[in-house]
Amino acid sequence: MNDESKRWKSARLALALAIGASLMMVACSDDSNGSGGNGGTGGSGGSGGSGGSGGAGGGGSSACLDPATYADLFTVKDTGFCVVGLYESDVVIGSPSTWGRHGGPVAVSAAPAPGSVTIERLTPPEGATGKLTITKADVDTKIPAMTFLGAQAIDLPFFGWTVVSYTASDLTGEIILLDDTTVATRYPVNGFYAGVGVGDGTLGRLIYTGISPVNDAATKTNALYAADACGTVASMPRLVPDGDATCGAPIAVDTFGVASGPLAADHAGNVFVVMSEASGDQEARGYAAEKVARGTGPTAGASLFKLPGYAGSLAAISPGADDAGVLAFQPVDGTTFDSLDVVAQRYRVENGAVVAEGTPGVFLSAATAGTSLPFFTDDEDRIWVVGQRGSDTTVLAVVARVP
Repeated sequence: MNDESKRWKSARLALALAIGASLMMVACSDDSNGSGGNGGTGGSGGSGGSGGSGGAGGGGSSACLDPATYADLFTVKDTGFCVVGLYESDVVIGSPSTWGRHGGPVAVSAAPAPGSVTIERLTPPEGATGKLTITKADVDTKIPAMTFLGAQAIDLPFFGWTVVSYTASDLTGEIILLDDTTVATRYPVNGFYAGVGVGDGTLGRLIYTGISPVNDAATKTNALYAADACGTVASMPRLVPDGDATCGAPIAVDTFGVASGPLAADHAGNVFVVMSEASGDQEARGYAAEKVARGTGPTAGASLFKLPGYAGSLAAISPGADDAGVLAFQPVDGTTFDSLDVVAQRYRVENGAVVAEGTPGVFLSAATAGTSLPFFTDDEDRIWVVGQRGSDTTVLAVVARVP
């Protein structure tokens, strides 16, 4: 195994132990895809798509809940934020990791049929607490046996597509674009790690961390990549130009780090990524929306912070008129693989660049030290934190600015 493969697998193992997300081994079986145990991509971070209405429950409450109602999960350490919603489900199979166009969290898991996936869409009830309702759909994605299913199902803000991915042990893989319960198209992508969709609802761009551009099975270089939407819903929707001079080819936006990490976009379209460095540290970079929008070229991100260890979840809340933006990040200890406190880095966007404000401070602390707190943002600039109660109850807590 070469050094690149070792670094990639080491990062995935660290995240597997840290966040317990849905990187699953798709096994060869007559009746089940099976599972290779818990794993993860950086996919818990970021909205991952266009989002939706927010759901009646997700947007209905503006009051802070009693901290005692979620004290068994975590404590909010930042006085500017509180929990405004708390929802449960005892039937969800996957780990929710993105926000969907239906107005709720989305999870992906291996389906019973070999090569298929299950997409779970969760919808919050009216009010600040209650049970999530779940809609499930199995899709025959023809994912090869003995490959790793990515942790994210990403609703893109164009063509009505949802992205899922898989990676083989040699780092080759694909992204698969779903149109509801059918496969619209698929492209080779090596080492797809985490992604987000940005755009205006008609066209846009898929931005992701991985080791090759879309439709390139040969490259294995760690970078932040982008692929623009080409065509229209009615006429040859795709992520490659295919001779269309009005549409750019997939590109490496920024090449840095030795191992891919999580990705997030705020409600304004600013994009953030964390990559592991050869030194053992990890670096967070930010990209102003105008620099990574559809049709733009390569650009260097602004360095926001460096921390030791590996990367867990990442999420971003856009700046307001009087408030700095907040980039939330949970680092993972590089030696013990224990998850550490979630930290928050304030930022602003000035003159077309993301600018760090101060240094990272503690944002959330898990009730049990070392516990991962997977999270992602919704379409209202709030962070949904995923937790567990007992062995079969998934809890989602909504963290927002104090009203």
